[in-house]
Amino acid sequence: NYKSITRCRICNGTNLTPYLDLGAIPLVNRYVEDENIRDPRYPLKVFLCRNCSLSQLDIVVDPKFLYSQYLYRSSISTTFKKHCSLFASGIVEQYNLGKNDLIVDVASNDGCLIAEFKANGTGYLGVEPAKNLARIANDSGLRTITRFFCVESARYILANYGPARVITATNVLAHVDDVHNFLNAVNILLDENGIFVLEVPYLVNFINKKEFDTVYHEHLSYFLLKPLSILLDDHNLEIFDVQQFIIHGGTIRVYARKKENKEGRVFERLEAIKWLMDLEEDLGLHDFPRYSQFSGDVEIIKHDLISTLTSLKDNNK
Repeated sequence: NYKSITRCRICNGTNLTPYLDLGAIPLVNRYVEDENIRDPRYPLKVFLCRNCSLSQLDIVVDPKFLYSQYLYRSSISTTFKKHCSLFASGIVEQYNLGKNDLIVDVASNDGCLIAEFKANGTGYLGVEPAKNLARIANDSGLRTITRFFCVESARYILANYGPARVITATNVLAHVDDVHNFLNAVNILLDENGIFVLEVPYLVNFINKKEFDTVYHEHLSYFLLKPLSILLDDHNLEIFDVQQFIIHGGTIRVYARKKENKEGRVFERLEAIKWLMDLEEDLGLHDFPRYSQFSGDVEIIKHDLISTLTSLKDNNK
């Protein structure tokens, strides 16, 4: 159910260095169906691309196996629902969106974000690969198609619904193996004056706060702004704004447009982009020693936890 990865999924480089090995771990977001059958385990290692500074797992579990039926629902989190509400209203107000503007939300889950766009009176469409989640969304009156987002899906949406004024992708790019196909799909579907807005967990928080517990098989990539900028640039997209949020342990929201898009330039905040780029450089996150230090920090946490548990057990606690 999985394949090994030997090249960086962004720059295709082969200079990948491991810095975190969490052993063989079961998959998450699923329950054991038979207590007598041991849940299969998969290796969980994070590698740094020494060329573009992307962090990624060295394996990819078959996405059809992971996502065709999916248990996690976005709407169960009141914190995330509030985040989506502010996100939707902010986008609609800033770009003066209405019922004739199509907003496509990629990996829309049970419709948590598109429900907010609908409430704000805009056109919308959810794209969700999990059949059970798409069914929940549609049963709630939230228009959703059951597909993985790719070039083929983008052409289908374009032919049946028209171009998207806005494409949103919250917590999905980190789950995607073929990021180039994904960005090709964005280019196909996005209106010439449209914007692409993505949210990903931010590696600065991951390293500084030692958030190794956010590593699991669905999270294939761990992003800095630098590799994201390289990826988007390869697909004729440029970042014109970036924001930080505390949700999910620390997230960045990246706004991108087609390079020929003149309409979006009025909203650009290039100083925010430069500030984060400089921060990543100052923190040493483009060089391996900082990751080696992180690995040592995780080992200390592991040792302390085992010592604590052993002591509790020895004292019958």
